[in-house]
This record gives sequence, structure tokens and C-alpha cells, in this order.
Amino acid sequence: MSQNIRDAIAHLKKKATEGSSEDPAVAAAAAELEVWLESTDGQESVEMLKLAKERVLLGEDDGNSAHVQQYVLTGEGLRHTGHDGSTYGGQGKPPSEAPKGSPMTALEAVKRAKQYGNHNPSSLLNWLKGHVEAVATRVQKGRC
Repeated sequence: MSQNIRDAIAHLKKKATEGSSEDPAVAAAAAELEVWLESTDGQESVEMLKLAKERVLLGEDDGNSAHVQQYVLTGEGLRHTGHDGSTYGGQGKPPSEAPKGSPMTALEAVKRAKQYGNHNPSSLLNWLKGHVEAVATRVQKGRC
């Protein structure tokens, strides 16, 4: 990562926590995620997910079993989806009838990953990068 990107992350983390009622760890993680998504690595990761027709599940709210809410990183970016019926959970291809959902902010993604995915905000980006790398490995091995 370049020094310019590191400086941008530090600036966004500081800005996100100043005067915010958000949990500082959540705000900082959201700023870091936003910078990564705008970086070459983030954009290439999203493109790879799109070409592979894959996604990474950040969290899932199945409190109402008739309507499941999922928070994912897809080839379209960060998305919030809802669908009826059983969940397709985990990482991998959603059923063809699953809606593409609506865009969500990095802040919402981190909040939902913490709430519904039991992720620690400070390690979320590393976790996400690891799952994107796992998809890339599966693609290279012809498993996608």
C-alpha cells in the first residue's frame, strides 16, 4: 500500500471519529473499507467478484425467517439484499432468483457485519480481503 493511501486512511479515520456519535472502531473500519474499495486492489476485487458471479457475505439477519436480509460485497460493490424463503448463507453463488439488492455505504456494511456477522470492526477488512483471495483461488482452480 502506498504512503498516499496510508495517509488517506489516517485522515478518514480521524475525520470519521471527530464529532461522530458512531462507535470509533466502527467509524474507523468504515473509513478504511471505503478507501480500500476506491483503491486499485478494491476495484480489482470487485471486478473479479463480478466476473466470477460470486459474493462475500458480511452478515445475515434471518430474524424473520420469511424474509432474510443479507449484507454482501458483490461485483456491484457493497449491497444489502432481501429475499423470501431459505437463506443461501456463506460465501458463494446466490440463487439466480436472488435480487441484486440496493447499494449500502461502507459505514452500514461495517455496522451490519458487526451486528449480524459477529465481525470485529478492526479486523473486518483483513477478513474480507482473505475471503476475496479465497474466491480468486477457487476461480484459478476452476471451482467457480
